[in-house]
Amino acid sequence: MAEEQINNLAQVLEETLRLYCQSLELSRNCLDSLVRNDLDYIQQAVAAQKEIAIRQLQSVRRLLSCISSIGAALDLKDDKPSLSKLKQRLGPEEAERIGQLAEQLKQAALELQILQQRAAALTYNGLNYTRNLLMQMGMSQSYALSGEPSLAANAPRANLSG
Repeated sequence: MAEEQINNLAQVLEETLRLYCQSLELSRNCLDSLVRNDLDYIQQAVAAQKEIAIRQLQSVRRLLSCISSIGAALDLKDDKPSLSKLKQRLGPEEAERIGQLAEQLKQAALELQILQQRAAALTYNGLNYTRNLLMQMGMSQSYALSGEPSLAANAPRANLSG
């Protein structure tokens, strides 16, 4: 039973990481589109980013549910099950294997947190840049409509190198 729950956890964790990778890829593509001024793609990317964010939340909820299920399957009452308790319950080899999986899960969770922070930063920076670009374009269009000289030639360019 515990092995099945651990396999479920691994699948959910893999899905969560895949969603974060998709989010990072969308953010990168969005920034590339900003350079090309491809506003249609940017709008599609923002909509897709919202969808991915919803799926990420669902995936994290499933991840937490899987972790709870593993604890219930092992019938552990406290929050910090020890390896010795696992050895008593499951045998030394199985307990060692679960301990290794738990350590891998801990490492994956840390990597997931880093990916999440990077995705959030990229999305935030991309959306701010998009907003600023749209404001500049709106200003240059309004000047063009009013017959005033366009500011587009003098508009500041974003530094995407850093």
